[in-house]
Amino acid sequence: MVYGKTAVAAAISRGIEVRGFPLRGRLEIESPLGRLEADLQGERLARLQADKALAPLQYIFSDLFSRFHRAVGLKIAIHSSIPDRAGLASSAAVSSALIALIFSFLGERWKVEEAVELVYASELRIQRRGSVIGSSCTVNGGFVCVSNGKWRRLAIQPEGLEILIVDTGERCATSDTTARVRGLWNRDPKGAGALFDEMNEIAEEGRRRLEQKKWDEVGSLMNRNQERLRWLGVSTPRIDSLTRELRDWVYGAKITGAGGGGCVLCLPKEGAEKRIAEIVMREGGVLLEADLCGEGVCSRSEETLCRRSS
Repeated sequence: MVYGKTAVAAAISRGIEVRGFPLRGRLEIESPLGRLEADLQGERLARLQADKALAPLQYIFSDLFSRFHRAVGLKIAIHSSIPDRAGLASSAAVSSALIALIFSFLGERWKVEEAVELVYASELRIQRRGSVIGSSCTVNGGFVCVSNGKWRRLAIQPEGLEILIVDTGERCATSDTTARVRGLWNRDPKGAGALFDEMNEIAEEGRRRLEQKKWDEVGSLMNRNQERLRWLGVSTPRIDSLTRELRDWVYGAKITGAGGGGCVLCLPKEGAEKRIAEIVMREGGVLLEADLCGEGVCSRSEETLCRRSS
């Protein structure tokens, strides 16, 4: 949710892996989305060359180098098991991993609250709009609740909670869907406000049912939330068709992230996986293997692995 309302997210076992190695006087980044190269002049990046998708990453480095009044040359490779622009907050995962990597190479230690603030600031530059939920979930892992712009980690143990993630293949930038919601708010603030209030109540109730391990009731609340997301205009005909076809085989199904396409999170009923897979294939989607994960961003020697939320 947005506009100060409640949202609950959980980290999954898919993530972003960033490997970094020292490189004298240079910054070089390679990823499936392109390259970024720059010379280091003190704390500044000079003679920057970057593909469009990676260009915003320069601010992560320049901000942190200025913050600590020193820089470090790095050769970085980014590997992802998260589809880009699919509602799984791949951008927040990249920001989390890169910031952790820079801290590691600079020999600095961070506090979790500080890390979330840094990732969120980076996301606002990259996405231009956003919620702190992606930033807090990538840093912390596990379950995270955001309300009124404040986040907290939830002590939810997901044993017995199975998930399936369907990639619809549709892609939409977060900034596009958030702009669409902003337009609705400007046109009809009273109606949009009432809709947001309903979704806030659903999210709060969902949090309580998660804490009670009442997975079937969580699913029912997901279905109610998805219906309101459709009214909000951030679902798509393909997602509407998919969730309709899955209805008898899952406790609940809803879009992840900002919507407009991307992925659908499902809570499957016992023994329904084969039937779900058939429906997903018929509807043109792809099942992504993933589990819930309690681990957030972490460093291992000279590499950083960041896991992401749904």
